[in-house]
Amino acid sequence: VSVSQARRASAPAERELVMASLAEQLDDAFVLGITGTPGSGKSSLIGRLAVDMLRADPDVSIAVLAVDPSSHLSGGALLGDRTRLGAAELDDDRFYFRSEASDTELGGLSPSSFQVCRLLTRLYDLVIVETVGIGQSEGDVRHLADSVFLVMSPLGGDDVQFFKAGIIEIPEVFVLNKSDEPSSDKTFHQLKSSLWL
Repeated sequence: VSVSQARRASAPAERELVMASLAEQLDDAFVLGITGTPGSGKSSLIGRLAVDMLRADPDVSIAVLAVDPSSHLSGGALLGDRTRLGAAELDDDRFYFRSEASDTELGGLSPSSFQVCRLLTRLYDLVIVETVGIGQSEGDVRHLADSVFLVMSPLGGDDVQFFKAGIIEIPEVFVLNKSDEPSSDKTFHQLKSSLWL
């Protein structure tokens, strides 16, 4: 995967060599984009889904590409999403996890996310891409994924906020996470009343 993320002058040729060596591998993997507001539980949800899917089907393989925000000051990124996935339960050869920094790019992805996904779809059945966290300018995942899930937590904003953030234009599926919270019913109804527009 590091070749997919490389920026040296020889990287494009190296990428093509790797892809050529995998030419006979099917690339019909499904790419699922997971986006949502910070703190909505994207990483925890991905961890739970991955554990359940690996347990349910001994033949399925899953890769997760998690894009973390980069600091505008230092350029560094924490790359800590794996700690929230429940990595102990995901110690399986059929599971692969990779973090990458956004490099302060707008769009919610890294400049190398497309190339990394291109490689992972040759090696795994399902590729899950977790974006930085959604905002008005972070909708690039819709160009990369076959389907996009928007993860929201209760009291994430009223229906006007949904439109201001532009978030309801991107996903095919809405996930109201932390639904055991008392305020989740209110958020559900606000979201539902917004969708007809």
